[in-house]
Amino acid sequence: MDGVVNSAISGVTITRANDATNNGTFTLLLDVAYGITLTNVTISAGTLAPAALGIYQHGNITINDLTGNGAGAIFFSGANASVTNMSLDNAAWGGRLFKTTATRYSTFNGLVVKNGVNAFNGLSTLQGNNAVL
Repeated sequence: MDGVVNSAISGVTITRANDATNNGTFTLLLDVAYGITLTNVTISAGTLAPAALGIYQHGNITINDLTGNGAGAIFFSGANASVTNMSLDNAAWGGRLFKTTATRYSTFNGLVVKNGVNAFNGLSTLQGNNAVL
């Protein structure tokens, strides 16, 4: 979703995402997004690759009840995100599960990040974040 403003996504399940890893593809991507609400969303990995939520250049994003099975999430270059009950479990895949970069004035409540493997830490906050975790 590129350039979407003041919209809601609810009750969506994306399963068996099979995008190739490490090439910048996401199972669900919000880019240049403002005023987006995600409610009761589930993303799940496929047999060939993990799933990923990418939120880039964003403002006033609200997430309520997002589940990622074999999935990670990145918040990059944005502000005023409100995230409640986001659970990311990556038991089957390696890599970093959760990362924020240049994300300011954002609040994450009920954040669960588990089963990350490899040399990546499970929760990364970088470059001037003013996030409340």
